Amino acid sequence: MASQWAHNDPLEALAWARQIGDEKVRTNVLGGVIGSMANTDPVQAAALVAQLPAANQGNAAGQVAAQWAQNDTN
Repeated sequence: MASQWAHNDPLEALAWARQIGDEKVRTNVLGGVIGSMANTDPVQAAALVAQLPAANQGNAAGQVAAQWAQNDTN
């Protein structure tokens, strides 16, 4: 759901995801939102990964890389 929202309104989805209280859930949702953003704006997605706390960057970077790989195969 968050990934679809990010596709339609990435900044709102990102703001919502940042408000999630549970760190593990927030990390997973942020990764999905940023990964979805990578489909339409890979530069912004990469910049957002760099802005995340170091503990959250790995998951988000993996999501962005997976999206880029999928785009390359299409």
